[in-house]
Amino acid sequence: MSSSAFNSNYSSKVFFNFDVNESMFQKHGFYKKTSPIDEVKETLENNIFLYFPLTRYEKSAWLGKSAKIDFQFSEKIVGVSNTNIVKNNVLKKIEVWILNILLDQAIYEKRIQPRITPSGSEQLWLGYSGKNTDTLELINKLLTIIYKVKNKNIEYVRIGVSEKKQRNIAIIIKIQNETEINISPSFSHLSSGEIMLVALFVSILEEYDYINNTQAHDTSDISGIVLIDEIDLHLHIELQKEILPQLLNFFPKIQFIITTHSPFFILGLDAVYNNQVKLIDLPIGNEITITEFSEFQKAYDVFIEKNEQFKTLYKTISQELLILRKPRIITEGKTDWKHLKKALIRLQKQGKFKQLDIEFLEYENEIQMGDGELIKMCEQFAKTLHEKKVIFIFDRDNQDIIKKADGNNLFKDWGNNVFSFCILVPSHRRKYSNISIEFYYKDDEIKTIDNSSKRLYFSNEIDIVTKQSATNKTVEKHINALNNPKLNEEYDKKIYDQDVDKIQNDTGNLVALSKSNFANNIYNDKDGFKEFDIIEFEKIFEKIEEILCS
Repeated sequence: MSSSAFNSNYSSKVFFNFDVNESMFQKHGFYKKTSPIDEVKETLENNIFLYFPLTRYEKSAWLGKSAKIDFQFSEKIVGVSNTNIVKNNVLKKIEVWILNILLDQAIYEKRIQPRITPSGSEQLWLGYSGKNTDTLELINKLLTIIYKVKNKNIEYVRIGVSEKKQRNIAIIIKIQNETEINISPSFSHLSSGEIMLVALFVSILEEYDYINNTQAHDTSDISGIVLIDEIDLHLHIELQKEILPQLLNFFPKIQFIITTHSPFFILGLDAVYNNQVKLIDLPIGNEITITEFSEFQKAYDVFIEKNEQFKTLYKTISQELLILRKPRIITEGKTDWKHLKKALIRLQKQGKFKQLDIEFLEYENEIQMGDGELIKMCEQFAKTLHEKKVIFIFDRDNQDIIKKADGNNLFKDWGNNVFSFCILVPSHRRKYSNISIEFYYKDDEIKTIDNSSKRLYFSNEIDIVTKQSATNKTVEKHINALNNPKLNEEYDKKIYDQDVDKIQNDTGNLVALSKSNFANNIYNDKDGFKEFDIIEFEKIFEKIEEILCS
């Protein structure tokens, strides 16, 4: 509609904050008014204003190594702060900030009272008091909320600090009737979901500490506006539903504007806020109720599909076990059995494990067997008696699975001839935290280049960058192979097997091999993959023999 037609039809109507006589509107039929009304300006001038984009946990490629986001609002928008309202790569920033908080507390907030005694004067230690002390207490309360969901017997969780040789922020917990335990010597030892929650919500405390001289005794002293794009990013269902709403509620005077695709998060919000949340269905912009949230149906469909997949998987393996003639080994993933079977063949040629007569469940893409499915198989198969022993073997890279599948680093007897254990730590991987079957080989063997000039890559040998497409608003992921690995991630590295068809070197050539192709090269005795050192695999077969003799 032209401006003249609009004037003719709607000249009698009054539009809030919109002037039909504005020159830009008269000329073009539309215009964008950028000066905010007084109420909005006052809100921005007196409160925290933060935006956590989709790329908040990593550095976007479009920023470059030394670039800055140069658009700026008036300084009054964020008080006296000159920090960027768009928060990227937040984890490292808050680690440094917490260390500074601890230092300031130790220097400036000691409470010492002189006291005269018969033997002379002495200093009476009264603890700490001040802004930094209160801020640390709020951080500790945040951590307690996160961990209490997992264990209701936790009294508190607090920040600790490691020694100067390797200065890191540690996490200390106190369970009722027990002494304090250091559960994480650094942030990097937390699960990815826990790291995301800590980084996100502690950043709000950091911003308040930076722009306010006043002391926040409680989070009710903190007000502002926080925008978070896809708040459920990297979070599993429990964190979305149980913890996220509580953490939002921890800041009662902050207005959170959030996007999400998670029905579990919405369910959690409803339980905590009791219909005090406004839901807008985008891109249309309609206000909807909890029950109208479209993702519920999608989530339901996924659950039904996964349940049917598991039923099919259980039926397939059950039929296999009916004709079982030997003890059966069932591994996590379609590649593990290939490594184990090939290693056993080679060891038996060397005269070892000659009496070990076992069968592997051999499968490819027709069966999807992650650690979650495998642990459910243990539970289900243990309900009926099996003539031959069935042994489930897991990777050692998931602490929850290790607790369920490993019997004090020995093996677990589920009953009815069902057993499980996690692969043991190889001698050359003592310091490593994520052990998969490929880690039984040496690094130089893992990096063997095949006849297509590709090889397996570790997670610390790649750099993932995201940038917005030039043609549309989608976020593109680029994966670059590094010339040198990230040494600080050495002991936490994993085999990288996601989007391997996108990993490219400096010249743009695709260079990565999948775990499946790597296993096939070993299993089929491809050139360069025939003579890998398999001595560490003896640990696994010794464990199998121990179970068969039990």
